[in-house]
Amino acid sequence: MSAPEIGTDPDAAVPAHRGDFLAEQRAMTRSAAVVDRSHRGVLAVPGDDRLSWLHLLLTQHVAELPEGTGTEALVLDLNGRVLHHAVLAHVGDTVWLDTEPGDAPVLLDYLEKMRFWSKVEPRDATAELAVLSVVGPDTPTVLGRAGVPVPDGAYASAPLPGGGLVRRMPWPGADAADLLVPREASDTWLERLVAAGARAAGTIKRDAWNGGNAAEMHLEDAALA
Repeated sequence: MSAPEIGTDPDAAVPAHRGDFLAEQRAMTRSAAVVDRSHRGVLAVPGDDRLSWLHLLLTQHVAELPEGTGTEALVLDLNGRVLHHAVLAHVGDTVWLDTEPGDAPVLLDYLEKMRFWSKVEPRDATAELAVLSVVGPDTPTVLGRAGVPVPDGAYASAPLPGGGLVRRMPWPGADAADLLVPREASDTWLERLVAAGARAAGTIKRDAWNGGNAAEMHLEDAALA
């Protein structure tokens, strides 16, 4: 999966569905589904000052974010309006931030302007890593079968064999995990997760689940049982 080109619609780069909305919904509520979210942007922030520097720029307290953990954070303007949202993972002496589709270049530009004398080297890692999300109550089982570490707790993170990382997520649904995998191997990783028991799904049902429609999806699922 290649990174979305600048100036194109990033949402068009990933499948909205895989041909069966209801089956994808059932997988997310009853078992597990894997969603290609490779249109998301990824930034890397290595450097000795990475935590103290990011702490000054983000809404979340990250000055002492331990290795192997993560969080979510916002960047606000002077009036408190949200400019950027990112999900973080502190793995391998680097803070990894994945952001909304198309947002990485703008966020990186902001970070570069705020470097001053800090010992940090932020870069756009979107061409390096692609995001895959596993959603559903069987997420830990799927990860284990796929040979992936199963970090314990919300935003707990661990390196992946061969590069990248896995981060447990408290949403959407009962359980979930994001995998930031080497982009050139993302198709292989998706197939690996499907072979481990996850159903391939599109972004529509995951985004509906994340957008506050979980109760509605459960009701629809019950009606189809």
